[in-house]
Amino acid sequence: MQTPADPLGSPKDAPAFPAEAVDWLVGGPRRKVACLAPAYLTAAVTRAGHHVMALPGEGTTVLDAVVASNRLPEDLDRIARLLRSGGRLTLVCSQRDQRIPWARKLDRLLGLTPVADPAAALTLHPRFAAVEQETFRYWQIVNQDTLPGLIRAELSALEPADREERVAAALELYAGYGRGNDGMQMPWVSTCHRATVVDALWATPDVVSTSSTTEARSTTEARSTTEARSTTGTGSTTEARSTAGAGTTQTGSTTGSASSPEDALFESSAEATLLIDFR
Repeated sequence: MQTPADPLGSPKDAPAFPAEAVDWLVGGPRRKVACLAPAYLTAAVTRAGHHVMALPGEGTTVLDAVVASNRLPEDLDRIARLLRSGGRLTLVCSQRDQRIPWARKLDRLLGLTPVADPAAALTLHPRFAAVEQETFRYWQIVNQDTLPGLIRAELSALEPADREERVAAALELYAGYGRGNDGMQMPWVSTCHRATVVDALWATPDVVSTSSTTEARSTTEARSTTEARSTTGTGSTTEARSTAGAGTTQTGSTTGSASSPEDALFESSAEATLLIDFR
């Protein structure tokens, strides 16, 4: 998991999470916000003038927004109950900007891969409206002293020996640029998601899809039945007409046979006509 270093750990080198990103996530002034996020993100929400608080207990609907980082809260139903009507659940997913060569090389050394769709569960949840998405870019200054702490925080789930091996590889990469204590800019890109809580449950896309399929099948079956009836009626009429025509032809042939033996021999075919002409 990638997360910019917290301001409490290195205030001088902390990234300034964009104020416009906070406005997009939380909305209007002085909102009550629960931050399930690292200190750098909590500090950005506080700087914007919002009241940051912990998640309240059940039965209390007081929150205007909940800000999560890199993963959604496990209990989305609880979050929906804690939000006021029109409140938002937001998710900030941060990773290094892969357009910058040194950031791309660093991620390759660390073996980090982004999550495919971290907001998938929110998209399908019946208590939240459509998920909106926006991207914000910013920079963080790192140097040979602050980079190890950043890497260790990102690799906290690894075994200590494996983690320290990767930290050493990251420092070697940094040293190759010859920046020393002057530092380098770490490029971050944060993909932000937000969804508004709704008062009434809505059918998930799977249910809607099933209903549409059932309606489509019913319509198709109705059309097939109608076409079958039409075909049956048309076929009966055609057969009746053909039978009547055949009867008329047979009558004509019988009459012709009685009047002339030559006509009976040659009938009235194209070959008969040609033979008569050549004679």
